[in-house]
Amino acid sequence: MTLQVTGKNIEITTAIHQCVEEKLAKLDKWKTELTNPKFILSKEHGIYTVESSVDTPNSVLNAEAKNSDVMVAINEAVKKMEVELNKLHHKPDARRTIDSEKYIQRQHEIDAEYEREKGDY
Repeated sequence: MTLQVTGKNIEITTAIHQCVEEKLAKLDKWKTELTNPKFILSKEHGIYTVESSVDTPNSVLNAEAKNSDVMVAINEAVKKMEVELNKLHHKPDARRTIDSEKYIQRQHEIDAEYEREKGDY
């Protein structure tokens, strides 16, 4: 995994690059393959903007954060990506999924009951 950090109107120092690497390492705890991470840092009117994008096998994680401190903006962007990854990771366990499985199971029971009644006539 090669990390791409780009700066617009800002010089990417080794401290900023290390900060992005450390924060991105937090996403490894989700045991998901993260590929092609891109971070674009820009500065406009004293406000730092961090746009991040990381590919996963099922989707793309995107986040944007703005702050007057670049390190805080990086941290906020990674937190947003962590929330997205959490949702993606727990999506199969969501209540709507369980309800749809119950619905499908009930439909199979109704079909089986219909076939039994159909055979009685």
